[in-house]
Amino acid sequence: MRSTVLVALCFTLPSAMVGQTKLCKTATFMTTMSPEREFSKDLGSSLSMRLSPLNQRWGWTVIVSPSGASSEDWTYPVNMPLRTGESQLIGTGYGDTVRKKLQYSHSIRFLLTEPAFTHYSRRATEALTSRDSGAAGKYLSELPKAVTGLITITPLESKTSGDGERVYWARLRFQVTVPSSFEGSPKLDWHSAPCPAAWPALQ
Repeated sequence: MRSTVLVALCFTLPSAMVGQTKLCKTATFMTTMSPEREFSKDLGSSLSMRLSPLNQRWGWTVIVSPSGASSEDWTYPVNMPLRTGESQLIGTGYGDTVRKKLQYSHSIRFLLTEPAFTHYSRRATEALTSRDSGAAGKYLSELPKAVTGLITITPLESKTSGDGERVYWARLRFQVTVPSSFEGSPKLDWHSAPCPAAWPALQ
């Protein structure tokens, strides 16, 4: 039973993530990425999104963290697969090249508060490491209750090496969607929008 649940943790999102939708808000911005420089953007409520460069110009890892706590990643507990974090990787790795990753959009969830991050990161870690056979099931049963934001990253243009493993530059469009109650950064142009259908009911 435990091995079956861990397979689910590595490859799928629980179907119960589909829930009711309420009003959200969204903001869109674009940037041209360098493979050697970190890009960051304030999202609001002391949260920032960062694209951290990988070695050898292999692309970037997407991280959301609060100001002053850059070691925390608030995407970790709510994206699959948990063990590898490859959903947050826009770059070469896990059998794909950065060229392939720059051919489609990437949707990445992130938690919105410190208590939520503490709770779900603990549950996620227990699901992967605990000897308790029910730990993974507890995590999956609680995950649909998580209220999250969503970042959708769409590649627009890019230049990669001949083998596709290295990127020289990429132009990306970011769409950030959060509950209407989230205190978004005033530097972003927010508009009301329907919540994504795959979200749980928002509060």
